[in-house]
Amino acid sequence: MAPGIDNFTIYQWSTFERSYAVKQSDGITAMDLTGYTITSQLRKASGALAVTFTITVTNAAGGLFKIALTDEQTGALTPNTFSDHEYDIKFAPLSGVDFRAIEGDALDAVFQRELDHGALGLLDHVHRTRMHHRERDRHARQAYGRNA
Repeated sequence: MAPGIDNFTIYQWSTFERSYAVKQSDGITAMDLTGYTITSQLRKASGALAVTFTITVTNAAGGLFKIALTDEQTGALTPNTFSDHEYDIKFAPLSGVDFRAIEGDALDAVFQRELDHGALGLLDHVHRTRMHHRERDRHARQAYGRNA
């Protein structure tokens, strides 16, 4: 069975948490996670380990669990602007073969934060320019005796 795909963004210096509900192959019945060991790692494009997620099973019989990172862990992530980080979530039963149930890309948190700040700076610049033009137009109307 091919792993499910889930892409997300992790913001630097912010806590991160994502919940999952795992289903059996019929897509309806919850997969009982009792006895499984679940692991998840975030890796750089080079394959080097960036961070290991904390896994919490919230309802084993219902197939519910979550992955999480602390703000300190996300703060330690370094920029990787040429390609995103990748992660996977692996399940190891008490007996049998390990399998990867979920995988995906985690958008570079640092680069995304820089984009967000850049966009806010641009919006601030546009706002200040509009305010300046309004003030200039008001003064021009007053100078020519038109209603302000």
